Amino acid sequence: MRTSNNIMKIVLQVYPKISNKEPNESSYIYESKQIKARLPGEAVYKQLSENDKSELILILPKSLIEERENASKISNQLIIVQSIGRYGGKEYKGDYRQMIATVFSELVKKSLQVEKEGESIDEIVVDISRGQNIYVTMLIEAVRNFVVFYKMKNWGRNREMSEFKWYISFSEPVEGQVEGDIRISKVDFSQTVFFDLPIKKLTNDNGYKNELINKLLLKFFKDVVNYNQLKKIVYLTVFLFNSIKNAIVLPLFYVDFPTSREVEDLIEKFASRFIELNERENYNKIEKFDAKLYIQFIQSLGLFVGLMKNIEESGIKLSPEDEGFVEVEKLENFKEILDKSVTNIAARFFEREINYLKSINIEEGKTVKLSDIRKSERLEQNKTSFGEFQKGSDQKRNFFAHAGFEESIVEIQKKSGKLYVRYTQQKIEELKENKGDIYKWILDSK
Repeated sequence: MRTSNNIMKIVLQVYPKISNKEPNESSYIYESKQIKARLPGEAVYKQLSENDKSELILILPKSLIEERENASKISNQLIIVQSIGRYGGKEYKGDYRQMIATVFSELVKKSLQVEKEGESIDEIVVDISRGQNIYVTMLIEAVRNFVVFYKMKNWGRNREMSEFKWYISFSEPVEGQVEGDIRISKVDFSQTVFFDLPIKKLTNDNGYKNELINKLLLKFFKDVVNYNQLKKIVYLTVFLFNSIKNAIVLPLFYVDFPTSREVEDLIEKFASRFIELNERENYNKIEKFDAKLYIQFIQSLGLFVGLMKNIEESGIKLSPEDEGFVEVEKLENFKEILDKSVTNIAARFFEREINYLKSINIEEGKTVKLSDIRKSERLEQNKTSFGEFQKGSDQKRNFFAHAGFEESIVEIQKKSGKLYVRYTQQKIEELKENKGDIYKWILDSK
């Protein structure tokens, strides 16, 4: 259970141009309280700090870098971003999406570090009272993308996400130095995040051999991952998502997945590397860097973490028992995860197949192919002969229609009164090597 001791609130605001001087202090009214502050965002931060741990982060465009000292007097947490336009006789050719990616990366890194300290972010306020429109809209978009990542990384954790909120705050318009109080209002900007994988929209070739991922990301992040590592994590992310989306869980027990903690560490390395890259380029445009791809890639890794945490916290160990068998009741433990993530139809397919497997009665210690069991059932029911059934069957279609329990490749065993299932040894070995029909069907599923 979260308490006020382990939650954090974050306030963000673009630092405005004030001609090389520190902003004057004004009197603000926020949440029915009078607060003295130099910026509206600082007033919001002060009010939140009365009850909870809070931080104020100021966004400083490169064109205002000379204001850094004054901005630091208000908050020691500054995010410097590229600038666009002409200021003070200089032309700035920043990239809007890269500006978004900078703030996004800082928030991703911040959230991961906060969680390592046993805390979590439960509220974000973006104050839009000051700053050029381009930087304000950039900040809103960056937070929107971060919220998608944050909710995906906490997928299915309804308690935490029901408490998470983000708001837009703004002070009433005033001209010049004002006598009296300035009111600050806020609007709930909370958004719904759907169960989808952002990176899928950018993949092609049915095998997710995306050149943008293989080349562009690799070019800038070769200090974080090599080609094979990058390709593997992309494929495994798609494989995990598609398996859950289609309510097909048995294959997950034969694929070697990293832990949620390992992927969180990888995400932090990517975010840190981009921040370093931005600083190295002196907050100028990074040529040929696809910021949209980068953000969607990090969001997708966030969903991998969210799904894997659900599996880990459910006590499910993704490893088979002797001879590759998995207990049917162990598979049934996925029901709660699937109910949070997939359509009712997919969940019903899974539940139907599990109930059918549990109803099978075979001899103790005997391994039987599922197709032989179904053959006997069909003949007993005077249905079409098994040969005729097989002749017209579509293995791939049957695989998805039966939640992965395609009868010609599934074997069942009874041991100590419990039922176990597995794929045939050939299919198990193929999955372990990340190849074969099952692996490709799941990767390529829509």
